[in-house]
Amino acid sequence: MTERHRLHGELWRRALMWGSVTLPQPAKVATMPLWAAIPFVLVPRARRQIACNLARVVGPASGPVGAARAYRVLLSFAQSLANSYAAHGGRGVAVATDILGEEGLRQAGTGGRGVIVATGHIGPWQLGPYLLERAGYGPVVIAMAREPDAAAQRYEEAAALRGRFRVVHTDGPFASLELLRVLRRGGIVAVQMDRAPASRNGVGGANAGCLLAPFLGGAAPFPVGPAALARAAGAPLVPVFLLAQGPSRVRVEIGEPIVVARTGDRASDVAEATRRLAGSYEACVRAHPYQWYSFHDFWAAA
Repeated sequence: MTERHRLHGELWRRALMWGSVTLPQPAKVATMPLWAAIPFVLVPRARRQIACNLARVVGPASGPVGAARAYRVLLSFAQSLANSYAAHGGRGVAVATDILGEEGLRQAGTGGRGVIVATGHIGPWQLGPYLLERAGYGPVVIAMAREPDAAAQRYEEAAALRGRFRVVHTDGPFASLELLRVLRRGGIVAVQMDRAPASRNGVGGANAGCLLAPFLGGAAPFPVGPAALARAAGAPLVPVFLLAQGPSRVRVEIGEPIVVARTGDRASDVAEATRRLAGSYEACVRAHPYQWYSFHDFWAAA
């Protein structure tokens, strides 16, 4: 499910790009409270939903406390976008990086079947392809849903091209075949594990859809496409999360590779791997709740 609100439009993205590319880092850091205040004021529905989502992680809160928590998330989100848009705009990745668990990712890539890197909307996730390439993993193919706004979609595609990243839209008729070709050449495919596909057709095949997996005390819809693709390709599925350690440092946490079983029960194999991905995401959200950028009801049926 793709979130829709006025700040997803092209004009807002252009403003973010201008500020991220034009302003020096000290000025960007100093103006972050203002950038965070814009969605806090203009998108009250998202503000309230952030507070509701956080209540499941850090406990219930009164109205003012919940609002303060939501602002803290938006402040982190603004800094994340500033760093990623600076990279998109050609300023390079202006953050130092600590990588934890890198050996597991390197080992996962030795099988010759490619690697699927699965992340979520937490921390500066958009820097992932840049940081992976900087660490020597080569170009990353990004599998993602289309933006709800056509102009914003074109703008994001142009940014991806400037970053030398190829994007495959998961609602395309041949998306799964394109991604399988990348993996069979030993490439890296980056996917999101926390957004239900708008078309209800995951990258793993027609009607792949979602699985309701345990998540923060409820059952939340997670797309089965990443696990289905991993099973079809025989590729390991590696959870990777980027966490901000201040405005100019990022920690990359690489989890244990998940090998999707290939028994006679495909649905069960895919479901088990999807639950494991959801579990890794839950652990990360619990550890870093104020870097979790979910602005909709995460537990709503997609």
